[in-house]
This record gives sequence, C-alpha cells and structure tokens, in this order.
Amino acid sequence: MTTPSIVGNHPYADEFPMASEEELAELTESIGTVGLIHPIVLTPDGLVLDGRNRLEACRRAGVDPIFETREGDDDDFKEFVIGVNTTGRRESMTVQIAAASVALILGYEKRINGQWKRNSVPVNTESRTNTWKDAIRQAGTVLDALGPPHLRAVRDGETTLNAVYEEARREKERIENAERLKVEQARQEEDREQYATEYFDQHAAAAEWLSSKPDGVFETRRAAFAAYQEYNREARAAEEVRRQEEERRQQEHRDAIQRDANRLKGFLVGYGQAWGMRDHPHRGEVLDLLDPAERKRFITIEGEITWPEIKN
Repeated sequence: MTTPSIVGNHPYADEFPMASEEELAELTESIGTVGLIHPIVLTPDGLVLDGRNRLEACRRAGVDPIFETREGDDDDFKEFVIGVNTTGRRESMTVQIAAASVALILGYEKRINGQWKRNSVPVNTESRTNTWKDAIRQAGTVLDALGPPHLRAVRDGETTLNAVYEEARREKERIENAERLKVEQARQEEDREQYATEYFDQHAAAAEWLSSKPDGVFETRRAAFAAYQEYNREARAAEEVRRQEEERRQQEHRDAIQRDANRLKGFLVGYGQAWGMRDHPHRGEVLDLLDPAERKRFITIEGEITWPEIKN
C-alpha cells in the first residue's frame, strides 16, 4: 500500500488540543502492543482530519500507520472533526476546553443574534447535558464579544471558560449599552430635526431669517435652528444692554430731579427763616452771630426782595 503524502493538519483538527504526555504514552504503548486500530483520516489533499495523536503514537512506537481519505465539503469536515473529538472525550480535554474548540471551528458564520444557528452544533453524547449546553453557550458569547484568541487561551489551558465568559459578558453588556445609546441618540437627532423643521414652518420670523441665508449653508434643519437660537440670544443680549442703558439714563434723570426738589425744599425752609427774621425780636443778636461777609450778604439779599410779592 502506498503511503499517502501528508502535508499537515487540517485547521479544524488543530483547534482541538493534543493529548497530554501521559495520554500519548498510554496510546503509544497500546499501538505498540495491538497495532493501530483506527486509521488516520485525511482529506483528499493530504491534511489530517483525525488521528494527530495516533499518528504521533505510531511514530513513537515505530508502527506504520494506516490511512483513509474522507471526501466532503467544509461543513462536513467541521461536523466530522467536532464529532470525533467530543465523542468519548479524553480525560485531559475538559468540557470547557471542548466547548472552546467547537466554537473555534464553528466560527462567526454559525452565530446569529447572540446564539448558535439551529442545528449548527453537532449532536454528541454530551449535547443534551446542562453542563455541555452551558459551556457551548458561554463559548459562543466569548466568540462574539472577545474573539477567537480568548477561546484559544481556554483551549491551551491558560485560563478557564468561566473566567473569559465573565469578561465577555461584561464586554457584551458594554457593547449592547453603547448600541442602545447610539440608537437613542439617533432617535433624538430625528426628533430634533423634526422639531426644527416644524419650528421654521410655524414661525414666520424664523422662516424669513432662514430664507435670507445662502442655500446649503446649513446641512440640517437642526443646524439652522441652533444658529437661529444663537442669533436670537445675541439679539436678546443686545436688547438687554439697550434696556439697561435706558433704565440707567432714566434713573439718572430721576436722581437729578430729586436733587433739585431737595434743594428747593431747602430753599423754602431757608426762605421761611429769612422772612421771619424781619420782625424777629432778637434780630440784631442773631445777625451779630454771622461773620461780616455773611451778614452783609443777607442784608443785601433781604433788601432786594419784595417780600409781600414773594409771600403772595
């Protein structure tokens, strides 16, 4: 029998970990004793689909391997590799490792709306157990949120599926919240655009302002409305400055009138006192208390006033 040319391992086969050294040693001893029972399965182009561990054990035991070729398409190869690696799963391949490997082989194309597509996960001896269902569900979430490198870390024993699933769950929640925020922001933008359109339709002054602007200066009605609001704010600010200036001017006028009125009241008080001084019983004594200049001024003013006319 001609030994087929082996060009390497199929990528799907390599998504499952090799057996542990202890398991390889047991397999080598078995093959060395009873020979190779199950042949190495190859693709038509010489890639190993199944039997990487048996092929290594044959090499160690010095036994010539036997081969068979499997025909099929990509989906057939996926189902086959998953089936032979998860049925009668060896001890070193935990459920979590097996689930991570399966998810790596199935890939994104078998995911939809955060779940595995119907019938995409091949049925095996564990497929109906809750442990397997939880593991394959977690592996799918990790694939969606974090990508293949995190699943390969589980496959290679660098971390656990539970650990990366918690990280993926938080990342998925973050992504979903960001998406909800994006949708909400888009909805709010639509609402603002609708409001701006209706505002310009319903307010003649705003419509006139907008029509005075060059075509295309505003990409959206929201942008035009924001510019119009700024224009209104500036106009209101200018009007407030004018109002305050007018109020200041009026207050200054009122203050000036009040000062004149106060001076007039003071004059009237002084006038009454001066009128009473004409027949004051102690006129001379009062005038003597003034300094000479004040006394002279008072007498001069008193002489110039026609008192009866002022009194009337």
